[in-house]
Amino acid sequence: MDKGMEKYVKSGKQVWYDEKEIILCITQKEYIECIKLAHARHEVNSKNGIKDKMKSEGRGKGIECIISEVQGYAAELAVANHFMVKFDDSTHSRGGGYDILVDEKKVDVKCCLKRNNCRENVVISESKKVTDCDYYYFTKLVGRTNNLLFFSLYGWISSEDAIREDRKIDGLRGYWIPKSELKEFE
Repeated sequence: MDKGMEKYVKSGKQVWYDEKEIILCITQKEYIECIKLAHARHEVNSKNGIKDKMKSEGRGKGIECIISEVQGYAAELAVANHFMVKFDDSTHSRGGGYDILVDEKKVDVKCCLKRNNCRENVVISESKKVTDCDYYYFTKLVGRTNNLLFFSLYGWISSEDAIREDRKIDGLRGYWIPKSELKEFE
C-alpha cells in the first residue's frame, strides 16, 4: 500500500490532497452498493432494450463491462461524497447526460480504470453533446485495501472546451483531450 494511502487509512479522513490530485475514498460497504446498483441498472436496461455502450463500441466484453460500470459508479459516489451532493442511485434507464449536480452545474464523472490509458490523454465518447453537461470531472482508480477503494480526482474541463470537432482524431472514436489541458481542482 502506498504511504499516502497508509496515512489515510490510519487517519480516518474522507479525502487528502497529493500534489495536483485529490485522493477520494469509498468504503467496502459503499462499493457493494455500487455493485448492486450496476446489477439493477443492467437488468432495467436489458428489459428496455438498451445496449451496453462499451460492448456495442467494441471496448469490452462481459465482465470487463460490468467491472467498468461498477467502478464508474464508485467514482461517481466518491466525487458526490467529496462535494457533498446527491449520488444518483436510482435504477431507471438513463442514457448519457450527467451524473451529479455541483453548485447547480451538471457534471459527468469519468473514471479511467487502467493507469496507462489515462497518462497522456482523456477521451469523451463521440456520442456526447455540449448540452449533456456543463463539466467533465476525471478520476482514476489508484488503489484499494480490504475495506477501501481510492480514486484520484485529477482534473476537469468544461463541456464547451471538450466537445469540439478539432478534438476528433481520424479512425478513433471520441474527443481526445491532452491531460495537460485539464484544469486543476483548487
